[in-house]
Amino acid sequence: MTVPPIPRVAEELLGEHRAIHGRLAQTHNALPATAVKLFALQQRRIVIESIAYVRPAVVQRDEQLLMVPPRAFLHGREERRMMGCTTLFRHLDSRVAMGQLGIVSHDVDRALLAILHALAESSAPTGHARETNPGMFRTALTRWEDQPVNFTHPEADQVAGLVDEALHVANDRDTPACVRAAWLTFTLLSIHPFVDGNGRTSRSTYMAVTGPSLPLGIDWGVLEQWSIWRRGYIVSLQEGQAHGVFDPPKMNALPFIEYTTRTSIAGARVCIDRLEFFARYLQHQIDAGLPEEHAMIRIFIEMWRIATLDELTTCGVAEDRIDEIVSELIGAGIIRWVPRPHSRRTFEHPDEFGLVLA
Repeated sequence: MTVPPIPRVAEELLGEHRAIHGRLAQTHNALPATAVKLFALQQRRIVIESIAYVRPAVVQRDEQLLMVPPRAFLHGREERRMMGCTTLFRHLDSRVAMGQLGIVSHDVDRALLAILHALAESSAPTGHARETNPGMFRTALTRWEDQPVNFTHPEADQVAGLVDEALHVANDRDTPACVRAAWLTFTLLSIHPFVDGNGRTSRSTYMAVTGPSLPLGIDWGVLEQWSIWRRGYIVSLQEGQAHGVFDPPKMNALPFIEYTTRTSIAGARVCIDRLEFFARYLQHQIDAGLPEEHAMIRIFIEMWRIATLDELTTCGVAEDRIDEIVSELIGAGIIRWVPRPHSRRTFEHPDEFGLVLA
């Protein structure tokens, strides 16, 4: 074998992973559709931020927020990464849906890897000094230097063969999907097949491998935990690369697999808390006299802190109804228009005004 072996993972840890994701699915399926929609809108944004590695908005890592605001003060590079990863997420979402219909295979192949990388890099500025060649493997040697653990990746002419073998191993159904997904992430980060965007591509590949095995078809919480507990992500990766070069028999994926499995468990627990919070908060607004769609729009605006009409269209409410609901909420003194701070204006949403709670 020319790639690192898949290690044995404790059944107790895997059992805890299965149990918490089963509980998450039960909670998800038992709650009102509108509450679930609010949860999904928030988590979708968080997952995209996490794929792009735009640092999450948290108060304290061990006391995570239930209603999480979008990141503000994004610089141009972060905005472009977010734009590319938004398209990437849509592709993954469509792939899961088509896989459930039996239209496409759940296997991860080189074509998918190229697509994910090309989408991640799709909004990168052109003409800059470091050409990333979207969807194409690197042609030069790369290495991590001046790090706690320095690591030299394999030669460029070995990349294609190593990637093909890694994907073949990752598609073996005899190993739990969460283990295969974590192992493939570790291995791709060690091969470093692209000039740039390896982290974004590897994180999204993790989602593609593990999603079909989960009751909800997606791990809503794991990538957020990787962003929040970034040091653990780096340390567990480097622990497996401690030999310093790509030498499969001497590499150990177990620390990274254990880290990803534990963070998946932690993320599922946070998602359960958020689902239950949105259900309670939605019912509170309805009990206070708001119709359900009005309550949803009000909560969405609170969740976004300041929302444009274009952002409100993601709620799934018809646009003419959004205009009507917004007018009624403004008339009732519940929301109001204000100038949007420049910290929230982006390439995609440059609007000068937005809606906030009154």
